[in-house]
Order: sequence, then C-alpha cells, then structure tokens
Amino acid sequence: MKYLLCILGLVPWLLPNEPDEGAKAQVELLVSNLEPGESDIFIAVFNTPETFLTENMVYSKIIRGVNSEMATCTFEIPPGEYAIAVFQDQNFNGELDRNWVFYPKEPFGMSNDYKPAFRAPLWTDAAVQLKGSCKVSISLN
Repeated sequence: MKYLLCILGLVPWLLPNEPDEGAKAQVELLVSNLEPGESDIFIAVFNTPETFLTENMVYSKIIRGVNSEMATCTFEIPPGEYAIAVFQDQNFNGELDRNWVFYPKEPFGMSNDYKPAFRAPLWTDAAVQLKGSCKVSISLN
C-alpha cells in the first residue's frame, strides 16, 4: 500500500505540463545603427497582419533622448507571433518623415531585419515568434 501511494505521488510529475496562461514573453530589443545626434526612438509591436504598420499596435514605447549608436528596451507581452517596427525621430516631431515618394527620410527598421527596397514591408517579412526569454535585434536603415 505504501508503494502505491509513492507511485501515485509521482503521477503529477509524470504528466505533461500545461502552459501557464499568465506566462509572458520577456523581450529584450536591441536597436543598432542609429545615426549620430540626440533623438527619440519609437517602437511599435503588432500582432496581426491587418494592423501591421497602422496605429493599432499592441505595444508601443518611446525611448527619449538617445545619444548613442545603440538603444535597448525590454518589455513583456503574451507569447505569439508579432512584428516590430522602429524608427529614429531625429527632429522630435513624433512622426516618421517621408520623402515625395513616401519612402522614410529618417532611419527605420523592423524585426527580421527586413530591408524594404521597392515596396512596403509585408507582415510575413517582419513576423517573428516571441516566447519565453528572447532577444530581438533591429539594425536601422
């Protein structure tokens, strides 16, 4: 009988673990290749193709007064597929300035280090899986 109780006591340890519904992805974001001079870094995180590069982000942050070649940021979000877009606001107007053909005039980048050439980026170009403790590096154009 005492052996049966010992074996039954091990059953919970042998069963597969259920994922913790409250678990968050701990994301460390490294933004590099910043142009010299003081500026703000705008970060936007999107969770669907429909909201990608719109004002409907699930997480956003502004790193103010950066005056170095790199900036870092950490944040927590539910695990899943996301796309991250970043730009360096050099003139502190809170917008990504564009030229006459709508190409950004200020340094920008996105997850997967996708570098658009002749078209706007698609969700599939920038989407990444974020779970657990992860690092994402984005080098600005």
